[in-house]
Amino acid sequence: MFDWVGLTEGISTLCSMDAIAVILLGTTIGIVFGALPGLSGCVALAVMIPLSYGMKSTTAMFLFSSIIGSVVFGGSISAILINTPGTPQNAATCFDGFPLAQRGEGNKALAMSATASGLGAFFGIIVLFALMPVMRRVVLLFGPSETLMLILFGLIAVAFASKEHILKGLVAGGIGILISLLGYCGVFGCLRFTHGSEYLWDGIQLVPFF
Repeated sequence: MFDWVGLTEGISTLCSMDAIAVILLGTTIGIVFGALPGLSGCVALAVMIPLSYGMKSTTAMFLFSSIIGSVVFGGSISAILINTPGTPQNAATCFDGFPLAQRGEGNKALAMSATASGLGAFFGIIVLFALMPVMRRVVLLFGPSETLMLILFGLIAVAFASKEHILKGLVAGGIGILISLLGYCGVFGCLRFTHGSEYLWDGIQLVPFF
């Protein structure tokens, strides 16, 4: 059963002035960290965790949620203006956003990105509330075999996205898989293709690679 009482209490807490102030602060922090290439929401949360020790649990949750929610839009700023994705999620934004900025329509591209981020978050929350009772069981049943099928689905999606150049798309996907193998393997407990360099232990992240 869905907890409507808890939902009502959460909405009333969200509408308080303290919560609104914290959300505005977290949104600003998230946009700044997202707009700086190489940083991410995880880095922003790591920096803000020590500052949240004296906060109430609900206030800290509002702060962290607003940071994570605004990081992706912040990453679109650098993706649109300088063709460098601020976060891995903004890699696709470079394809359409930067050409618009070159045509002098950077403001339009940023407005579209902000609108899409806001509407996506709003509808995403609605879908989350609607599917949470069902998805909880699905997530608990998600294992290694399901993860493998998800990876295969991603490769198939790459092939379909390549259209007339399916072979090139598969080759690009294979190169991406090889690059993702660099670093420490938690399954076998070994280092792969690091060639003695400590800098490759963590692998190659998407934003520095771009």
